[in-house]
Amino acid sequence: VSDGYVAESQQEALLERINASGAVLLFVALGSPRQEFWIQRNLPRLKTVKVCQGVGGTFDVIAGRVRRAPSAWQQVHLEWLYRLLHEPVRVR
Repeated sequence: VSDGYVAESQQEALLERINASGAVLLFVALGSPRQEFWIQRNLPRLKTVKVCQGVGGTFDVIAGRVRRAPSAWQQVHLEWLYRLLHEPVRVR
């Protein structure tokens, strides 16, 4: 387990820890598009990982730290817009 605040100088050590763990499934929760860039850059160096999945803020929702959009927004597939309107900092 690691947070998303790993300095570039510590990336090599993080990859070594992941490889040493023997993990075959890796969830990357850095938010989009940061997690996709991280996966693209590092997946070739992950020796045991078979599935690497970007999960965005999923763990925040599961943990109850962030509430999901009302069901009407979910049903029309605009949950992303609801979150953007409530968290304008996401525009960056």
